[in-house]
Amino acid sequence: MAIDLNGVDPILAAVLGKRMRSITNEMAIGVERSSRSPIFSEAKDFVTGLFDAKGRMLEQIETIPVISFSIQPSLERILEYYGDDIHAGDVILHNDVFSGNNQLADLGVFKPIFHVDRLVGWAVTKGHMADIGGSVPGTYNPRAKEIWQEAFRVTPVKIYERGALRQDVWDLVFANIRWEIVPEDAKALVGGTVLGERKLLEVVERYGADVFESHMEYLFTAVEERLRAGIRELAEGTYSGEGSIFSDGFDATKEYRVKVTVTIEDGEMHFDFTGTDPQAPGYTNAPPAVSMSMALTVVLMVVAPDMPHNAGMYRPFHFTFPPGTVVNPDFPAATGFGNHVSDAIFEALMRAFTPLAPDRVIAGWCRHLSCIWSGWDPRVERPYTDVGFFNCRGGAGGTYGVDGYDHLGLVPNPMMRTQDLEVLELQTPFTMLRYEFLPGSAGAGEFRGGLGVLSRFRVDGETLASCLGDGLATEGAPGAYGLFGGAPGATNRLLLSFPDGRTYEPGSKELVELEVGTIWEQEAGGGGGFGDPFRRPAAKVAEEVRDGLLSAASAECSYGVAVDAAGRLDPAATERLRASRPVEGYEWLEED
Repeated sequence: MAIDLNGVDPILAAVLGKRMRSITNEMAIGVERSSRSPIFSEAKDFVTGLFDAKGRMLEQIETIPVISFSIQPSLERILEYYGDDIHAGDVILHNDVFSGNNQLADLGVFKPIFHVDRLVGWAVTKGHMADIGGSVPGTYNPRAKEIWQEAFRVTPVKIYERGALRQDVWDLVFANIRWEIVPEDAKALVGGTVLGERKLLEVVERYGADVFESHMEYLFTAVEERLRAGIRELAEGTYSGEGSIFSDGFDATKEYRVKVTVTIEDGEMHFDFTGTDPQAPGYTNAPPAVSMSMALTVVLMVVAPDMPHNAGMYRPFHFTFPPGTVVNPDFPAATGFGNHVSDAIFEALMRAFTPLAPDRVIAGWCRHLSCIWSGWDPRVERPYTDVGFFNCRGGAGGTYGVDGYDHLGLVPNPMMRTQDLEVLELQTPFTMLRYEFLPGSAGAGEFRGGLGVLSRFRVDGETLASCLGDGLATEGAPGAYGLFGGAPGATNRLLLSFPDGRTYEPGSKELVELEVGTIWEQEAGGGGGFGDPFRRPAAKVAEEVRDGLLSAASAECSYGVAVDAAGRLDPAATERLRASRPVEGYEWLEED
């Protein structure tokens, strides 16, 4: 369908679209450089975005898609909440999961942008706070049964009104939060919105509000049509997938199923989560914003990976979230684990898309298994808190033509970084003893899964650990699944060794007190393989044996490759091994 230009210059529209991207990137740099917490400065667990006067996305930086794609629903609620009571100089806080947000710990800062007396946009930043109140330091409470036990719930509230700080509101919010670092990080988020406001006004003042808005509308429609065209390349029909969550914090044997049915018709997609299990009694529930974010993420990965991102992306999609389920819990359910229910949602969506785009889907990712550590640092005589980004995720799944990323990070957040270990030791009372790739953890395949990681460190200060994740074999979780003959990756493992000689394997959702001298050992598993392992070039397999990433026995058993312990390849023996059974092909490739 041709787009009505209506006086719009497509070249200027493209320039403005790139400018929006540049501004959101400048905002992100500002937040990263001015923050105090390693959660921002090291791991980049925050997002920045620009939105128009109606709350529609102009552009955003997706360091963490599950946060990024939940901004627009939150902003829509804020606009509804305040109506005309929005003014230049206002700054609004919001984290409430029952009014559009994805997670209580992800605090959003929203700043309206006025040109003269006209609302022309919004600058938004949102990031994971080291603490947001509640009954457990760090906010993740696996024993919580209702939202009030989890965190301080911030419905839309102005902390600045017409440019003046509302000290009473500021003090009220941060009196309910433990760590002094949190208000400092909130100031960094506010600063990011001020930077976004300044830069967007430069654009509006140069071109005029009417020209700016008309060209943004053009970009919305262009992205919508481009996405619809990509959807129309897929076979129309109905496709289903499932994923599971293991353990809910109360019952380690409990499994919750997430089911999605994707219906494709006339350039549109309907995501129906009917059939998903009822909500959990604890915090293993996700607000709808999480599922919406994952659906958009998977579509962008599979259908349109190189498409600009703006509000036009939302238009071809429709959602059904049955109330009272783990993807749409009834108020006042606990939802602290909600962001990480995204593992099961992502898996269900990828399985649904597998028959649609088999050459673009990804095999299973290792399940997230992290921890929030908080306690007392005796070196500096003050409290500390940190998140285990450096060991929380193993390998990504393989895909056609590419091995899975090794130890990538939170699913699916490739822009997120692990901490620098020297900085980690400076900021937390930990002494790193071992940190390396986990040999043999990757699921075998023509395109193998990503490798996991082994970490081992000593805890040198009294600490409360809130385990947060999934993927433990001890709780019944399988390894990351393989596709088209690929093998599953290794599962996660967690072992604590206490100073008195006791050992303990915590659950994936559990509070554990750590004595000084406790050794924390964690294996983050690998991603699933893609394609028959016997199709993988023997030279690559031998190289990984030489590098110590794969044993010679595994090379023979999994890949049909004969090598000695030094990785020297025996071509004749390999040929005999690989002739012992038929090799699976890809039905969807004509050349196979």
